[in-house]
Amino acid sequence: MTTQEAYEQIRAYFSREGAQLAWDDDLDSCQYCTEDGRRCAVGCLIPAGLYDQNFEGTNIRSLIDAEHDRKYRDAGTAPNTRAALVDLFAGVDPVFLEKAQERHDGLAEEDVLATGDFVNRLDLLAEEFHLTVPS
Repeated sequence: MTTQEAYEQIRAYFSREGAQLAWDDDLDSCQYCTEDGRRCAVGCLIPAGLYDQNFEGTNIRSLIDAEHDRKYRDAGTAPNTRAALVDLFAGVDPVFLEKAQERHDGLAEEDVLATGDFVNRLDLLAEEFHLTVPS
């Protein structure tokens, strides 16, 4: 996956009718994947079979950073799960992923659950990274 492809997939996910941000009221935080199946900006890129509950509470750059490998082994995340996640995002700028995640989480924390606001912010981010943005 490239940064352009990641952007396009995130945009498509949140442009769907009925799409919602992945805020969990009970946990008072954003989630990669909520119990009812909503996904965050990065969570929508992670295939269901690759998702691990131990990802929650950690930003994407930390998840794909080799220095954090021991944390996930200790937490029970299978090493091949983490390796597959690193491989999945190998061609994606980690700063783009982190900033997309921050924009999603920031809106959810502000109780702005309209995905149109997120898509607008995502498009601005894509422009910062010189990605092709639909007109």
